[in-house]
Amino acid sequence: MHSQGPDLSNVVSLTIALSERVAETRRLGHLVAVDEIEAIGNVASFLRQNLDEWPPQLSRAICDVITSSPRGRSRSLLLVEYIQSGAFDQQQSGKHTMPFVMDLYRIVLGRDAEDDALRHWSAQLNAGKISRRQLLGTVISSEEFRASLN
Repeated sequence: MHSQGPDLSNVVSLTIALSERVAETRRLGHLVAVDEIEAIGNVASFLRQNLDEWPPQLSRAICDVITSSPRGRSRSLLLVEYIQSGAFDQQQSGKHTMPFVMDLYRIVLGRDAEDDALRHWSAQLNAGKISRRQLLGTVISSEEFRASLN
């Protein structure tokens, strides 16, 4: 982490508190409120620009929100922050192609991949015709994902 001044230190402390609140909400089986999702996205953006790495509690909270929240603008914007931070790449680094494609669809599009798409993209990855980063870009630039930003 960069050296933190008092203001950045306070932001990190509040981020940890918000992340723990999200974790508690999920433990209770409730959905995270849209305003909390937006707050997590805003703080993730701020911290991505001002710290070398996020507090681990924030990464866990983002994963919880992304995997449990219904599709919508707030979730999609949070997902973009998660991807830009590099956390998505770290989370997916050791997975084989088929589980990666399944996770990519669930995480980015909020749904399961069709069997044909799963086979197609797995074959493309295995053959080296497309990289994981390129596939991620393809999915994020899809009309389906762009519609979730509106």
